[in-house]
Amino acid sequence: MSKRRKSLAKNGEKLMVEYLRHAEILGEWDLRPKKIKRMGNEYKIKTQRGEKVLMVSYQEERIRFMHHVLEHLAFHGYSKGIPRLIPTKYGDYFVKGEMGIYYLTDWFGGKACTAKDGDQIIEMVRTLAEMHLAAQKVDQVPDSVVRERWYDLSEQMTRGVQKVNEKLGHLPEEFQQAWTTFASMAHRAQDLLRVSGFKTLVERAKREKTICHRQFRLKNIVITDHALSILGWEHCAYGVQVADLVYLMNKMMPKVAWDYTLGEQVIKAYHRIKPLADAEMMTLGAALMFPAAFVKFVEKYQDGRFEEDKIGRKFDQLMEQEEKKVAFLEAFFERYGLKGSYEGKNASLMSNAWYFIAPDDLKQYLKSGAQDVSCFLPFSFTVSPQGKLQEQFDMKICKISQEHQVPVIPVIYTPKQSKERKIISDVLADPACREKLIREIDRVLEIYAFPGVNIYFDLEDADDQEYFTVFMQSLAEEIRPQGKMLLATVAAAKGQHLYYDYAQLGSWCDYLLVEIMDENFGLPGPSASRQFVQAALIYAAAYVPREKIVAVLPVCGYRWRERNPVREPISFLEGQDLLTSQQGKWKRDPDSGVISGKITMDGRENEIWMEDAQSVFDKKFFVQQFGAAGCAFWRLGLEDPQLWKKEPVARINMEESFSEDEDDEEE
Repeated sequence: MSKRRKSLAKNGEKLMVEYLRHAEILGEWDLRPKKIKRMGNEYKIKTQRGEKVLMVSYQEERIRFMHHVLEHLAFHGYSKGIPRLIPTKYGDYFVKGEMGIYYLTDWFGGKACTAKDGDQIIEMVRTLAEMHLAAQKVDQVPDSVVRERWYDLSEQMTRGVQKVNEKLGHLPEEFQQAWTTFASMAHRAQDLLRVSGFKTLVERAKREKTICHRQFRLKNIVITDHALSILGWEHCAYGVQVADLVYLMNKMMPKVAWDYTLGEQVIKAYHRIKPLADAEMMTLGAALMFPAAFVKFVEKYQDGRFEEDKIGRKFDQLMEQEEKKVAFLEAFFERYGLKGSYEGKNASLMSNAWYFIAPDDLKQYLKSGAQDVSCFLPFSFTVSPQGKLQEQFDMKICKISQEHQVPVIPVIYTPKQSKERKIISDVLADPACREKLIREIDRVLEIYAFPGVNIYFDLEDADDQEYFTVFMQSLAEEIRPQGKMLLATVAAAKGQHLYYDYAQLGSWCDYLLVEIMDENFGLPGPSASRQFVQAALIYAAAYVPREKIVAVLPVCGYRWRERNPVREPISFLEGQDLLTSQQGKWKRDPDSGVISGKITMDGRENEIWMEDAQSVFDKKFFVQQFGAAGCAFWRLGLEDPQLWKKEPVARINMEESFSEDEDDEEE
């Protein structure tokens, strides 16, 4: 703190003490002050009835809600020390004055817990778990004072990323470079939170009316002769209780250099008293992954809370702590079987790839401000009967790619029409045409400086399989020594003939993109259910190393009309508009995770099965856990816009999140 700020604080303290001595505030409790001492945001007062604490607040609803919560705990037998509000001689629990709203509690003598004492930390966590068990079914709270913070964890992540991005241009270059790594961690944390079961935890917390302390940290836990006392309740609110454990660990673990042994003891101590469900463990991991310390550092820097000559040392300390946190997280995810959800610092080129056809779809994505795509896969070339490449490529794509630093890997493909498929069969069967096609690909890679190429040929029979494998081997021998990558998009195994030799292709390609789509054709149903994705990946992993497998997943939907066996592809927004116009409603299928809806148009029933952000994130997370290289999504322009949001997914008939900025005192 600067000398000026210290001086202002000291003067403010003198004014407040003088005000309390001469005001009638303490008289409301029939107290005569013998000595007043400021301690942070409270005043320790020695009176004729012992030592008390006078607190000053500025929000009446907070005091009323806090009082209701503390009385609930006491009524339900919570025996640990809690600062229940002392009524005035008129029976009120607070007094309004010129400088704020005052309330009184007993003074809890003792010392604050310290991170240096492991036994204290474990006892502190046990106290938290016991308090959480008592802080349930907290009802009969007047609507005017209810405080709900159900989405604390997700909203804090969203606000944190926004704050840093807004200030990024005003930060030193060293901080900006660090943010490239931390931003990646932040986005992975948000992705993990979406599929962690956090929304289920919110729904359960609402049913059980659970309370979070929301400031459960070392300075608010006091060791007395009898037990630990929990102070600092003014921020308490309805919420998901595992958020308190997250808050404590984020405050405490840096003080012990993210010691995994102690962290494991903390989790087990809580779990023995209040068992943690899988969704809570996943939520805990996601929240700890988020770079909250870096966000806080940026805020302090911007607010001028660092002395100039100490900024460099503070930044170095932060980076050192973050390295230790990374090691902690790796051990945590390994210990609890979640390793696939933690990708480390350098995501694969194919971790989040997207196919697209029209450059306008790419422009629309860039306008959204999203920055998550690891690679673009534009449909760029077809093949002529002579083995020449026929360009469908728009040079604007290269320019956009360079400006936004997103790699482009062109797709050489065969259209689905039987005539076009016959052309590629003939080319592959002819050695001269095969050689010509390889030279064409080599030329294109050199001209456009693409990092690699994606071959997407729809094969018809077993002969195609043999010729295709020979072609891919020859192509690999030509381009891979030049540092170019070779990708192959293949169909997923669905029980019928599969004309792709996974094992051979896996040996020659850098990545095998398994097209896990089209589960249902003639009858309505999901395009890619959870079970279908799992089966396709297990089959592929029997022949190809997992780190080479990329799951090609749909982000769109399909529409089936009654008495018409041909399905129609439909984008998310088109499906949403159709259901809205016909007053239809989405319903999530519990088995596949996909949403569906039925409407009647022109006298015929229409059934739509659609991928939304939640179903896509669900499958993406499974792919990560499986240990695959990543996902490639079909296709840009058809997706749910919520995929680019960094907040909980909200949809028709799904609960909206509650957002409100909180003032968080500095440690």
